[in-house]
Amino acid sequence: MKLPIWDLFFPERPVYRQKMKPLILILAFFSLTALFSIAGFFLKPEGFVGFEWRSFWGVGNVPGFYPPWGKWLILQLTWNSLLGITLAGFSLMVYLRSRHLFSAAVSCFSLPLLWILFLGQLDGIVTAALLGLPYTIPIVLLKPHLGLFAILSRRNYAFFLAAFLLISFLIYGFWPGSTYATALQTSGLPSANQNIPLGIGWIPIALIGLWFSRGDMDMMMLSGSVALPYVIPYHFLPLTPSIARLRPWAAITAVALSWLPLSANWVGPWGWRLGWIFIFFTWFNLAIQRYPNFIVFRKFSKWFL
Repeated sequence: MKLPIWDLFFPERPVYRQKMKPLILILAFFSLTALFSIAGFFLKPEGFVGFEWRSFWGVGNVPGFYPPWGKWLILQLTWNSLLGITLAGFSLMVYLRSRHLFSAAVSCFSLPLLWILFLGQLDGIVTAALLGLPYTIPIVLLKPHLGLFAILSRRNYAFFLAAFLLISFLIYGFWPGSTYATALQTSGLPSANQNIPLGIGWIPIALIGLWFSRGDMDMMMLSGSVALPYVIPYHFLPLTPSIARLRPWAAITAVALSWLPLSANWVGPWGWRLGWIFIFFTWFNLAIQRYPNFIVFRKFSKWFL
């Protein structure tokens, strides 16, 4: 019996191991945001901390490469709420995926999370917004590097995205073109050592990975990251909660691998690219869980399941 075409491209794959009713999830998110916002009184944006906050959002400087509604959303943030939303969103993403309590706890020591908190970047806001898909698509599109692949993991998410983009084009015109052009003109980061895209030659690998990942938000983001033309290791934050889905030994390994980009301080600029080992290791783990009888994964199943 043939599957409907939509079921073929958007199979229903469970990502969450824990269940929370929508109202409980909303209450938990706002409660944790209020609680974690207290961290802003201890981790203050001074010295080396909060560089992005002090340079951009905290002084009302929102670059033009964000979507047209982005400036209004970003300017509603305070330093405390930025930390609170980041930690609340990440914590709930981890909890909902948690396979083992230890795996959930250890994921909180990953480099992408601590780097984002240290910088005061917006990736934590995007990560938190993944909890509310498809209704939070406008927030995910603030930094769609990986969030776009999460949206494409579900049929209803993709439909909401198409509808939202159509409405936004009617209001703002074809804004992706202008924002991309602005990014090329105003940002020097694409040429920075921390920018570690694998290049156009890896796109076929990404497409194969996306096919085997369809329906799974985390696997889609892991595969999609390989095709990105611009990626810094802290951009991996939205997919980092997937560590909670791994066995404890694998979770420890994944967290350790997430820190490899800092080896650039000792081995030189090429060390930044070692961050890809974290991506491939985590996707491999999730792929084995999903396809334990696939010939490529069968011999590894006993170690990873």
